[in-house]
Amino acid sequence: QPRAGTNGLVVVVDTRTDTVKGTVPLGFANPFAETKGLPWDEFRRVFYAGGPGKTATNLDDGGLEAIDPATMQSAGMLLTGADLHADLYDFVVVGTRRAFAIVADQDANSVVDIDLRKRSVRKVLLSSTSLITDLEMTEAGELWVAYRGETANDPPGLRVFRVADDAETTATPIALGQAPFTLDFLP
Repeated sequence: QPRAGTNGLVVVVDTRTDTVKGTVPLGFANPFAETKGLPWDEFRRVFYAGGPGKTATNLDDGGLEAIDPATMQSAGMLLTGADLHADLYDFVVVGTRRAFAIVADQDANSVVDIDLRKRSVRKVLLSSTSLITDLEMTEAGELWVAYRGETANDPPGLRVFRVADDAETTATPIALGQAPFTLDFLP
């Protein structure tokens, strides 16, 4: 187990023998993002770890990192908190050039479209002082967002964006009766 203040680790476990095969040191601390585990990229043959970093007061740490399971090593940081000027709390990677993420700075929570090659935010899709707790991508090219708006003028619900042009397709959030927290799509 890493000491307090050190970077995170991915632990590799042999499930046939229930033994630890090794660890992969990460380039940042606190690899906790709302994603469902460590998302696998079948085309690049890597999985991703992301998180906010050590503290909410330091927006420059944290980030998004690719891990190569064949070599059991980092394949590199795709972006850092310094690139985003924010903490990363959830993400989906779309191809080799784009990602969408929930990020937070001292002023707001936002859903952003990220250019991974330039390591910068392409566009802010949604920004609010209300919580944005989850985002998921569908096979149809839609980005669904769990939004916890708090007023009648800014209600909670599910918000949907088209990945092709970043346009929101929901005129108002899809009401669920309660503020959503997490999303999952069933096959």
